[in-house]
Amino acid sequence: MFHLKDKTKDGVLKAIEKLNNEPNIAYAEPDFLIETASEESNNKEKTKNPMEIISALEAMGLCAGNQDVVVGVIDTGIDYNHPDLINHMWVNTAEANGLPGEDDDGNGYPDDIYGYDFGADDPDPMDIGDHGTHCAGIIAGFGPNVKIASLKHHSGNKSKDMDNWVSTMIKAINYADAMDIKIVSVSLGVHKMHIGDRFFDSQALNDAISNADLLFVVAAGNASHNIEIPEDFTYPASCTAENIITVANTDNDDKLYQSSNYGVVSVDLAAPGTDIRSTIPTHLAGQDGPYGIKTGTSMSAPHVAGAAALLLSSNPSLTTQQLKDLILSSVDYLPSLQGKVATSGRLNVAKAMRKIRTSVKIGDLNGDGDINSLDFANLRSYLLRSNLTFEQLAAADLNGDGYVNSLDIGIFRGYLLGKGVTSDIGNSRIYTYGDIDNNGIVDENDYILICNHINGTGQIPDASLFAADADGNNIIDQTDITLLEKYITGRITHLPVGNQ
Repeated sequence: MFHLKDKTKDGVLKAIEKLNNEPNIAYAEPDFLIETASEESNNKEKTKNPMEIISALEAMGLCAGNQDVVVGVIDTGIDYNHPDLINHMWVNTAEANGLPGEDDDGNGYPDDIYGYDFGADDPDPMDIGDHGTHCAGIIAGFGPNVKIASLKHHSGNKSKDMDNWVSTMIKAINYADAMDIKIVSVSLGVHKMHIGDRFFDSQALNDAISNADLLFVVAAGNASHNIEIPEDFTYPASCTAENIITVANTDNDDKLYQSSNYGVVSVDLAAPGTDIRSTIPTHLAGQDGPYGIKTGTSMSAPHVAGAAALLLSSNPSLTTQQLKDLILSSVDYLPSLQGKVATSGRLNVAKAMRKIRTSVKIGDLNGDGDINSLDFANLRSYLLRSNLTFEQLAAADLNGDGYVNSLDIGIFRGYLLGKGVTSDIGNSRIYTYGDIDNNGIVDENDYILICNHINGTGQIPDASLFAADADGNNIIDQTDITLLEKYITGRITHLPVGNQ
């Protein structure tokens, strides 16, 4: 990166033209300041719970998150001491257990315990405002095991050349990629990058996003603009990298909020972002404690990032493209969003989760919610050579040994007679479609298991047939092998059995 002595408009444009003519320079472009994308809200009236609107609570019943899945929040920092956030903070253990002032993990950033302040080039990513903490609180609401890293972009020091620039964001993106952070949430943007009457696309920013192995969730902006129109391009929302999800803001009536940017190609979906109550730094606490209400696409993007974390926690083997496709293919269609966002829909977390996970109530063979003599009769009939669906077999494995046999009959009989028996009966057992060995991911081991089952060199336990039945037709055959292979290699987003 070059710093110019002549920083006038003409000086910058001349330097760019000269550098772009140099054979050893791929491209040259100016750096631009980036701003946050939200507005304060004074609405303290009771509004709809956004987590209910997007069916997040149902999804959280299937998955509480995974501490290995981290969301990087590129923003004003995070109050990592906030009582609602302290247990959600990602911790770089090499630095936390290392020597002060030393780069213990060799990543170029000493003492980056909770993240880093890329604006001030400082290891302390504490929030200098309240915006980043508010966004982090939304993400933390997606489960007790959701982890968050503070990738501070705004240093708050306007005199520093490196403060709040596109180049600062690029550093944060590169850091997230290097630290294997698979999701970033970005509620920042710059409208119309231009010098005088000359407009610029940020190829450097787009390249940084595209080259990173992560899902980049970004706010669309709050200027009521159609960001398909060149003079209203907004970055990074208008970047074209394949691993971006750009998010618009819906209000409490499930309609596009009046200030939200939109774009039928550039904006992918919408999520709640109006009158959102979330965390703010403790030193800013008022009568309502360290919480505040904000409105904007800044609040919408973290809802999608949190949903992505929950989905990736449910199945860590999902590729970035699978994760993106899973979210976009599971929206709730809203007529008010047609022609405004690419999917014409608003985030639905449970619908996406059901495509990869489901639960079975142990003992409830007929699926009516009760455990009674009818279920017992189904189990007994099965042992007398009657048929059960794979889902019923999963429910019939009362002792959790993977097989349905006379031991389960004895347990069920004791349960109906009111005798104390040790079993899983009445509990819900979680299944991830394709995860035959139930180790939390869908991978080559599962593929080997189903191949061995088909060719007769192995046998899948009764209760695992439900996970192996990729197309949901209650038969394990070559079609299931093909589907599982496509799913593992990322050629399909989800298995048909979960597309409910």
